[in-house]
Amino acid sequence: MVNPSRTRSPGARGPLGAAHLGEVKDLSAATLATLPAYALYQLTTHARDRGYPLAPEVLPVLRRARLVDDQGIVPEAVKAVVLAHVSGHGLRMEVSAGGKKLTRASAADRPKSTGLGVGAGRSKLALEAAWLAKVEREAAQPQVVAGALVDMARTMANSHHKFDAREMAKWTAAAATLSDRHGRVTPELQATIHKVAADHAGSFSKKAKALFQDLVAMSGADLDGPHQTPLRRSSYWIKGPQPLANFQSSPELPQEADVVIVGAGLTGASTAYHLAAEAKRQGKRVVVLEQYDPASGASGHNGGNFETLGEQFWGKYGTYDGVVAERFKFLKDSYPEQPDEVLQGQAVRIAEVLTRFALRNAERMLKTIDEAGIDCDVSKSGWLRTALNPREEQGLLAQARLAKRLGAKIEVLTPERIARTYQIPTKFLGHVIYDNGNYHPGKLITGELERAIERGVQLYTRTAVRRIHSDRIDRHLIETDRGTVVAKRVVMATNAFTREVFPELSDIRYKRSQILTIEHAKDELGGITYTEKDGDLYVNLPRQDHYLSGDGQRRGTLLVGAGTDTAAQNPHRPRAQRPIFEAARRELDAAHPDVQKVPASRLWAGPMAFVEGERGMRMPVVGPLGKGPRAGIFLAVFCNGYGGGGCHNTGFNAAKWALRGKVPKEVPADVFSPARLFEVEPIFDTERAAAIGRRAKARETNLAPS
Repeated sequence: MVNPSRTRSPGARGPLGAAHLGEVKDLSAATLATLPAYALYQLTTHARDRGYPLAPEVLPVLRRARLVDDQGIVPEAVKAVVLAHVSGHGLRMEVSAGGKKLTRASAADRPKSTGLGVGAGRSKLALEAAWLAKVEREAAQPQVVAGALVDMARTMANSHHKFDAREMAKWTAAAATLSDRHGRVTPELQATIHKVAADHAGSFSKKAKALFQDLVAMSGADLDGPHQTPLRRSSYWIKGPQPLANFQSSPELPQEADVVIVGAGLTGASTAYHLAAEAKRQGKRVVVLEQYDPASGASGHNGGNFETLGEQFWGKYGTYDGVVAERFKFLKDSYPEQPDEVLQGQAVRIAEVLTRFALRNAERMLKTIDEAGIDCDVSKSGWLRTALNPREEQGLLAQARLAKRLGAKIEVLTPERIARTYQIPTKFLGHVIYDNGNYHPGKLITGELERAIERGVQLYTRTAVRRIHSDRIDRHLIETDRGTVVAKRVVMATNAFTREVFPELSDIRYKRSQILTIEHAKDELGGITYTEKDGDLYVNLPRQDHYLSGDGQRRGTLLVGAGTDTAAQNPHRPRAQRPIFEAARRELDAAHPDVQKVPASRLWAGPMAFVEGERGMRMPVVGPLGKGPRAGIFLAVFCNGYGGGGCHNTGFNAAKWALRGKVPKEVPADVFSPARLFEVEPIFDTERAAAIGRRAKARETNLAPS
């Protein structure tokens, strides 16, 4: 593990910045134990989960204890101290015929879940919550605790005829002690939730209602009636303290570097990792600049999937006809004057190039994870794609033939086998691609950057690049809000933010994507990622939170992405929208009726990039920015909502370019080059495309039944 040399971030607010960690430790030892249970409950939850709001009633208490700054922000140093303090007093509950015992838990006994009031947080909260519920510790049977909670709720609801957020924070802190060791709802907790909701929901304030639903959601309990949007708005992948948050390799930016990588997401981290060893041998200085923290953009707000066939629908949603047919639609719209034979051939070429690229992406990513020893919860159980009608079924069959011809481990499945294997009802065929699946992008990015830093790469977070001026091919002035770095070569791994540095790349447009989560869901997918076209629904259960429940059922957190990616103006503040959330819930509830009454625990939006415009065609943009001096700037933008299928390999090829100055053969210009965004005429060889089209037509004719 890297021991980061940290400095205060530019513009840091409040008295408790990271530079004052020692002061915070001294302070917290004397103050945390004196906090009211409801304040400790909220501070602990917030420390684990960035984006969880602190109730206004709690802020004065925490301000007096100097645990939040004037803006109500919990500094990273405080988060670390709070979690260490609570973890150090871990207790577990044991219920027996003789009553309830509280005993100190060993590290092995402590739950790893980050749910409300469980895991490390069960400790002091378990004791104080029992006191709040007016329950004698010696005889606290679950039924007794449940009864006390009902009485407690009645008292709170009757006070001023309103159940406010401060009271609800106390109540949920107490109620969370009824969850099991994984944080999952127990029969006693479920009965209590139903009783309190039925009797007192009308007296809940708006904020109290949100806190109540959060307890229900985090425990995986049922709740009747319409659900609110979740309280938690931080990404599942970057919840809690981040190892490389505000990382600075040195107090000041270096003035010069051989290679500067702009962006520390999936592509930037891969570039740094693949550059590090050879750059060190050659004595080259590599610098990574990130405007926020690693994985803070699309890379930390996606679905955590990697797949070989990233579907791209032409225009509005309609029937999906397979990867080649969809590519043809884009080409026809961009170059209507070209013969169909030419466009068909180029569509085949694009599909083949992207499929090979994605196959290498999975291969290289899995190899990196293995050789670098990165624990990122990877699952390569497969990626299942189902059809919704006969026409789409034919499209999936066509792309299955293409993928298999190119070496993919792909299998076509009947509806009966899909239902039997994955418990997914469908009327039509689907295909599964093995060696695809899902992983934890935040952990992968952190692991790659840590290995790169160990080999001499320098990382500077919270450093925004404003402009890049190129004097010549090997001299680029990178202007940041902290000074200027002069680089010989530049890799732009900036995705949705690329046009902010290069306005002429306006065809790289920001769109907002949304994801929600359901806690303690049954794992019936067996580690796969499941996708269907309607509503762009995809579902997976990351390995991070997998556990075996008392009934022998494997459970975890269900991630659900649904709804079309929508155009938005500000990639720095992607905000989730309720209509898209409701559409996603409808899609999810239809596919997984067993979670219909379980509220979503988390909802977030991500800043995705799509290459649009007359020549964008929703295709990656990978290659030198232009000719002359700009040939020393490499765009590494593998986006369009399926970056997981190509980001790692894009970083690998960007690293090769940075070391050798030549564009790798894996990145052919006619498919990837940014030049297409500025040229009226096709940049691909029309004669070669026509020949490919004729061969493809002959191949399909030979495959057709007689």
